[in-house]
Order: sequence, then structure tokens, then C-alpha cells
Amino acid sequence: MLNSIKRFFSYLLSLLCMLFSGCSSSPAILSENGEVISFKPYSKLTAFSKTLPDPFLKPDGTRVANMEEWERQREYIQKALCFYVYGERPDFSVSHVETESESDERDYGKTAVYRIFYDDVRYFHIRVTRPAVIGDAPYPVIMRYESDMDYRFPIEEPLLSAGRYVIVAIDHLDAAPDNQDEYTAGHMQESEAKAIMAWGYQATLTIDFLASLPYIDAEKIALTGHSRTGKAAICAAAFDERIALVVPNSSGAGGASSLRTFGQSGAQGVDIAEHQPSWVSSNLAPFITNVNKLPLDMHWATALIAPRPILFTESRDGADSAWANLRGTYACWSALDEVYKIYGDDDEMPLRNLIHTRAGNHDQLDSDYALLVEFCDSYFYGQPMDHAALRTNAEYPAAASQHKWASPF
Repeated sequence: MLNSIKRFFSYLLSLLCMLFSGCSSSPAILSENGEVISFKPYSKLTAFSKTLPDPFLKPDGTRVANMEEWERQREYIQKALCFYVYGERPDFSVSHVETESESDERDYGKTAVYRIFYDDVRYFHIRVTRPAVIGDAPYPVIMRYESDMDYRFPIEEPLLSAGRYVIVAIDHLDAAPDNQDEYTAGHMQESEAKAIMAWGYQATLTIDFLASLPYIDAEKIALTGHSRTGKAAICAAAFDERIALVVPNSSGAGGASSLRTFGQSGAQGVDIAEHQPSWVSSNLAPFITNVNKLPLDMHWATALIAPRPILFTESRDGADSAWANLRGTYACWSALDEVYKIYGDDDEMPLRNLIHTRAGNHDQLDSDYALLVEFCDSYFYGQPMDHAALRTNAEYPAAASQHKWASPF
């Protein structure tokens, strides 16, 4: 009872702080002891780190010591990511769903395009394509962002013909546009959700609907996306544990790659806040001056995905590959191992943290899709896969030196 009273009055204190002390730019949350914790904007930060910050470091300056503390730390990390990177998470729910069209995919599948309404007038499209004959339902799901409801992913016909998966496409541009000057009344507004968060939240609303379909196995959902929607896939999975597998493809800064660039020539890094301000929190832009003052980096987002399996697929030498900062991706991937280790065996658990690079353009190629399917088959169908082969780093040997901390237990 005393703790509850303490938490209540601490909450009131945080509201009074925001209302009367001008600290609304630094939102408050409560610590495990009911104390007010606020996030400091760039101008109030003095410490800096050229390497990746420790996700196990609690707000009181001590490190996480057990799983109970880690679960509380996860909430803190989510709030920190919202403040510094993603912007606030919206609180929409599915109000209703309309079927826009139904069609056959020759003899191998049946497609329905739905409008998912999240208030009375605003909606986004999803395409759901299932096997033509409902056999071994419910089916695992592979979801991917795609704004063209007529486009079919290269994996669809063989997977649907074999009766193994349902394919779902989410039109991300219905929720938020690529560019700041393209917003309409039909979008989630920037004041409601920045673009990466809006796109990520679409996955949550989509799963809410998919769970109502009898042929969907809602416990076996994989999410993939390329480039900006790869960022969204990570964001979605960091906040929604129903996403069982995550496969971001060449997602770059604000995704699998760090906002610090580690000397990668031509890398975007924290400059994403200048290039695409509608995608990220306005609190990120000041760190362009000195990104090393940023108290987190993108391994904090993927830390929230653990212990669920994740596969990073990356281009290492094609156009825009340097922009996506492969060094930063390897640095975050290496640091992420320390989070997986707290969930079990130090040798086995990191086998859930996989990476693959290839030659070629900044795109999701047929070979990337093939690896996606192999990854999904290994977890959803128990098919063999050489996970150890996806644990190599020949491009950036210094990656492991970019974090100075280790698993705490």
C-alpha cells in the first residue's frame, strides 16, 4: 500500500513538473522505487561515449543484476527509444475492417485486400494471400511492407502452392508518407506518430486483425522490410512481442545500423534526423552536432527483440550500401550477443542473432528472400539450417571493440 501511494504521488509530481517547470520536452517515467526518471535533451547531457552505450545500465547508474530487473529495464529502454529516436507510440486500435477486393492467384492462392480502420475515417490497406485450399491450417505468416497491393513477392507462388504460409503485405504509405511535405489528412500525423513508429504500429494493428482469421497461426508471425521499412520492422518487433521472427533487410540508420558511424565513409548515421525529420523524434536532431552524447543507440531497439530470433540481411558493396553503414550494423549485431546471453547458454543463444551480407545493390533480392524463407522454415517447421554460418564478420573485424560492456549475468 505504501509503495502504491508513493508511486501515485510520484506520478502527480511528474505531471506537475511537466506543467509548471517547462520540462515537457523531457517526459518522466517511474523507476522501480517509484522515483521520477526524466530523459535529458541534448543540451542537458554532458557525458559522451564513442562506443555503443550499455543497455544494462539502469537510470540510477547501477547495472541490471537479474531477469526481474531486466524486465523493468526493457520498459525504460522503450521509453528512451521513444524520446530519442522514434517519437511517441500511438494508442490506436482497430475500429473496423472492410474488404475492398477478393481475387484468385491462379490455382495456388486466394487474395483479399482489406482496409484496416484505426478511427472512423482513417485506414490503411493490407493484402492477405492464403493457399487456395485450406489444408494444414492454421498457417505461419510472412508479413512485409509493400505499398503496391498488386505486387507479388518472389516467394509467394512456391510457398502458397506448397500450402506452407500466408503472405501479408502492409501498405506503409497509407499510414505515413516518405517525405514531410506529403502528409494528408488520411495519414497518422507527425504529432501522433513519426513515420517509423507509424509504420511499426501498422504491424501491431495488422496482427490484431490477423488473429481473428481462422487460418492464421498468430504465434508464428515473421516480419520483414527493406531499407526504411526494415527500420519499421525492428521498431514493430521491439514493441510487439507477438512478432516471432524479424528479418530487416539493409535497414541502415535508425534500423539495424547505429547512429554512430565508426568512421564509415559516406554513412548516414544520425544525419537521418536532418535528411528525414518526419521519420524520427525531434529530440534526435541536436545530436547531429555530437552523436557521441547520445545515451543509446540502435542495439537498444534490437535488444528488446531478444530472445526472439533475428536475421539481418545486408548488401555490402552495392549502391547505397555505405549509406546504410555496414560498420554500424556489425557493431550493433556484435553488441546484441551480450543481450541474448542473459536468456540462456552463452554459446547457443547467440545463434538466434544472425547476419548475412552479400554483393549487390541496396535492395531485397531473390537471394535475400530465399534466406528469409530458410530462416522461417527453420523455426516454424523445424527444417535444418546452418545458423553458425550466419555468424561471421569478414567486413568489420573491429565491430566487437565498439562496445565496452558484457552480459551482466
